[in-house]
Amino acid sequence: MGDFDCYCFLCSGPLFEPQLGSASPQALRKRRQRVEEKRLALKAGLRYVSDSSESEDGGEEENEDDEEIDEYEERTSYDPELATEERTDWIQYLRVLGFNPNAIGGSKAWISGRARYDDGGVIEVFDGSGSSFLRQNILAKETHINIDPNQPSLDENRCYDCYVPTNGNEVVFPFHSSCMAVLKKVYEWSLNSSSYKKMKGLDSTEIDMDSLYDAATDLCDPYAVYLKLKYGDISGAEQCWECHPGEEYSVTDPLHSAVETIELPPVSTAFQSLYSRLRSSVDPFGAVPNEVIHSICTYLPGEDLSNFLMASFVAHCATLDPTFWKSLGRSRMPWAWELWERTSRNDSQLGFPIDYKKLYFLVDAHTSLPFGITRRLSGWMGLANRRRIWTTCLLLLPHYFRSLQGGISDNKSSSDITDAAIEGELFPISYPPASSTASQTFVLHSWEELHTAPSIFEAYWDLNQNLVGLGTSSGIQKRILGRGTGLQLGAGNGITKSAGRINTGEWIQSLSLGLEILQPLHGTAVKRVDVTLTSGRKITLGDGRRNFAKRQFLCFNGYTFAGLFGQTGHNGVIGSLGILQCPTPKTLCDIASPKLSTAERLLWHHSSSSIVHNRDVKLRSLVVLEDSSINALTPHETFSWTAGAEQFSKLERISARLCTVLEHTGILQLQCRFVRRFWEPKRGLGRNSGDVSEELLESEDTPVHHFDIDGPGGERVIGVKAQGTNDRITAITFCTNQGRQATFGQETQDKWNTFEETGEEFIFGLAAGFSLSADPHEKHFSLMNSIIVLTKKQD
Repeated sequence: MGDFDCYCFLCSGPLFEPQLGSASPQALRKRRQRVEEKRLALKAGLRYVSDSSESEDGGEEENEDDEEIDEYEERTSYDPELATEERTDWIQYLRVLGFNPNAIGGSKAWISGRARYDDGGVIEVFDGSGSSFLRQNILAKETHINIDPNQPSLDENRCYDCYVPTNGNEVVFPFHSSCMAVLKKVYEWSLNSSSYKKMKGLDSTEIDMDSLYDAATDLCDPYAVYLKLKYGDISGAEQCWECHPGEEYSVTDPLHSAVETIELPPVSTAFQSLYSRLRSSVDPFGAVPNEVIHSICTYLPGEDLSNFLMASFVAHCATLDPTFWKSLGRSRMPWAWELWERTSRNDSQLGFPIDYKKLYFLVDAHTSLPFGITRRLSGWMGLANRRRIWTTCLLLLPHYFRSLQGGISDNKSSSDITDAAIEGELFPISYPPASSTASQTFVLHSWEELHTAPSIFEAYWDLNQNLVGLGTSSGIQKRILGRGTGLQLGAGNGITKSAGRINTGEWIQSLSLGLEILQPLHGTAVKRVDVTLTSGRKITLGDGRRNFAKRQFLCFNGYTFAGLFGQTGHNGVIGSLGILQCPTPKTLCDIASPKLSTAERLLWHHSSSSIVHNRDVKLRSLVVLEDSSINALTPHETFSWTAGAEQFSKLERISARLCTVLEHTGILQLQCRFVRRFWEPKRGLGRNSGDVSEELLESEDTPVHHFDIDGPGGERVIGVKAQGTNDRITAITFCTNQGRQATFGQETQDKWNTFEETGEEFIFGLAAGFSLSADPHEKHFSLMNSIIVLTKKQD
């Protein structure tokens, strides 16, 4: 998309100072003429089209290029006598609302110190005052206060993504300090309204920043530069901010109200006789009680209310009492709080009664349609902008309160979840093997949680960065398998935590655990956890820099991830793991008792995981051993001799490196070689036997056998056979479509496990596992112990 701007999530205003136009009399006159023409067109409901070819009246002739540049700048800049420095200085007081899943304690949200918007959705934060500034007088000038304790270290990160994450980063929401002050006022005012008074868990003095972050997250779309809210009739928030003359009020400080300069109108009786003449003998509101008329008035916009009172003498008389208009002003215009404070202070000191009806319509008129405000009325711009922002904040609050209420629940799992959940298979994920009794933890306690509250997925690591705890948290509630609950991180126990946020409406779809390649003297454990969410977003916890063998836990079709069960092993490391799944309500499940696929049952080399979990790939098991924790922790590998059926012509040889030592007879490596003109590197598989892309090393105990295939002539592999003992593959046979075959290894029995192509699919490669002896001195005798045929559908 190139360069683009992001905007304040409360006002959709710019994050940098706006462009001001020329202050020359000629430029001011032309700009104001265009603004007035547009204002009149908008008032008449017409579309305004500016004449870009208008010429100057007199003056010296200018260079044509300079004139075009000046003309464009003047049409995309504000009136310098309206958008003054005093009125726009507030824009530089920029901050962000962020979320730190690794923060200690129940609250994870943070507010930055001062921030500076860069470009392309990136914002840089600095140290300075944090969320504590909200606990100060919101109208006070900002001072240097300690940084929010939840904010990540600036050494760790000082640049963040606004609205839309990249590379799995947590997003932040930029805002102006003045806008947050308005939101706080809206919040305090809303708490006194009947709709929110009885809500559970409300604090009348503090905005819960976690719930505010949740609400903002729920209002984002994939390409957001502001929230999915209505921000009023302003048009500057385009791909890049556009300064539209006539909209200067949209960049005016909403706390700059200039209320003290407003002349309070005295009561006048000049129009009483006019109303008397308009009196009708039949007024449809004649029998309506005053209370009902007052209620009707509270729902009418300013101009409609004025027309209503002009049309109905009964309504006019019902609203003569000044206290009605004073009350209506306070309830309908709470955003003009200084005005009502001033009238309360001066009501008895002015020497005349205030005409609250006239004041009501005056304030409404000057703040409801502020486009094209003149210099004479420019003192109203701040209040007009505040009214706009107040209205947006009112739209945000229901989402905030919903997030707040969604996070208030007990920590007991619903029987609807626990009774219906099924346990998958338990797989070893560390060595030495686990020894404790298996336990389970439900991370989903009710179906409502999926739609009402976000959560944090957490992983806990010991001093060696081995996985010791896994689960979720929400606020102060923790649902952790293993270690993590009740731990004080960094308190001499060497336990650290990494975490990622799961937003409201998305949930865990699969887990992928990254294990180091097992070495008997060193063991292995989980070093990395990748979480795929139902939204498609991914969370990576732990060591994200290295490649690991992968064990994947997928939810069955029609099932929802509900929890974890497992055992702990040596030093508290999670030794085995399985997942709990629950049938999703009102969803048709595949089968009542689903079974794991071959791909899901095995540990895979990092280079093979994406192949075997591809939906287009089918795994046809010939011999698969899963009889020991060592075998289960030995990653399977894959190699392919074609990417598609049309590429069989490239293959010219399959080779095998064998072991003929009596107690270690078997297959060490497989390799395929391609016709030289295609420049395809050799491919193969085999553990602890050197680089399979090089020529296979032959020795007296490890001979290499070859099977030449006429790929260019149309010959290809259409069948694979294998046989073996209880701990190794002793022989493997490749069959071609030309009736030829070659066997690698030693036949030990008459029975073969066989797979042959059908007309619907073709063989494109193999997957294999290799044994790992408990004796490290025998590492060069890692023999094939599993063989799986890889197939794809024919095009």
